Amino acid sequence: MMRLFLTPPPREGQTIGRPETKMAEFKLVSEYPVRARLLFDLVRKPAFQEAMALRFGALEVTASEFARKGDILQMKIERTDPVRDFVGRLTSGKTERSVIIHDWNLDRLESHWTRHFLDRGRTVSAEGSVRVDVLGREACRLVEDGIITIKIPLLGRMLEQRVIDKLTEMQPMRVDFIMKQLGCKE
Repeated sequence: MMRLFLTPPPREGQTIGRPETKMAEFKLVSEYPVRARLLFDLVRKPAFQEAMALRFGALEVTASEFARKGDILQMKIERTDPVRDFVGRLTSGKTERSVIIHDWNLDRLESHWTRHFLDRGRTVSAEGSVRVDVLGREACRLVEDGIITIKIPLLGRMLEQRVIDKLTEMQPMRVDFIMKQLGCKE
């Protein structure tokens, strides 16, 4: 049995963090009929991260583990994605590069990540976490949350919301992809 939960983004005008700073938050929650360690070991593999990125829009992706400090395994994911215009349409031939750094905590079954958009400087940023919760012997929950910040006057909040809407729209397809990778679905 698979259950999918989508948590709506913050209400318009809701302030998160410092009072003068508004940020767009997302939270995606899904449940799987497998041991928590099995799901965690899948999502933290570079090959899985590459396959997921390519399946959901990346043009090129390379993921690799580059350091280990105790229970923390660091992974670097380099992506090239198509650029979308303000309406969300793909722009002809334009691409953007980004780097995602994961700090996978192998003991706690979680990761903190940051995404840097190399062609956008400090205008766009994203960070968040991935966590696998034990629900039972053969059941677990994947919780993915984060904050997206787009610093463009007048348009930033609207664009942040579009990114969150797209993540929410893609979530059932992402869950289906993970279920197939786990062997729970054909």
